[in-house]
Amino acid sequence: MIEQVGEAWRKLMGLVDDLEAQRELDASYRSLCGLDRQSAEHLDIQTLRELLTEERLLALSELTYLRAERFGGKMDPDALSALYIRALTLLSGIEEEEIAALRKDRALELMEKAGDDVPVETAADTIRFLSLGGAFADAEDLLFRQLDRWQKGRAPAPLLAAGRAFYAHLDAQSDAALEKGNLHRAELAQGKVALSAWDH
Repeated sequence: MIEQVGEAWRKLMGLVDDLEAQRELDASYRSLCGLDRQSAEHLDIQTLRELLTEERLLALSELTYLRAERFGGKMDPDALSALYIRALTLLSGIEEEEIAALRKDRALELMEKAGDDVPVETAADTIRFLSLGGAFADAEDLLFRQLDRWQKGRAPAPLLAAGRAFYAHLDAQSDAALEKGNLHRAELAQGKVALSAWDH
């Protein structure tokens, strides 16, 4: 599926004419997601998660990102940000470890492009997704960047739950897995203490 999305990316970005590029994008939605573009862009995320396999959700996330990259120059900033957030929300809801390992960099890129408008639930899902993909240091950095937006004792419940689940996941990892994810076991206790400062 990633190869097919890559091929769609190359075709679409190579087209100069916007109308031709839009037709190519529409065809990609149908072939890779099994949905027309209108449905793909307007159905709510929960419905899409129920309808599509995780591979098709990945394809839809990538096509949403591709649409933002190809046509973003003609959009107002709020609409462009909304596309990046939608792409991130679709991606971060995926549960397959292999996909998370392959697309962790895309999740980080989408977080950056979406800026401060990312909903708390999407940020929490992204922490889980990064952790699932073995990007432990990146997940921890994202957790504390999100927490820093709140006063201590006032952080939202989904973010705190994501932090607790993240450290529980790390506790179950081997030292080798932690080091591969750029964290050391000694850092876990520090992270848990830091998390607890927001959790009352």
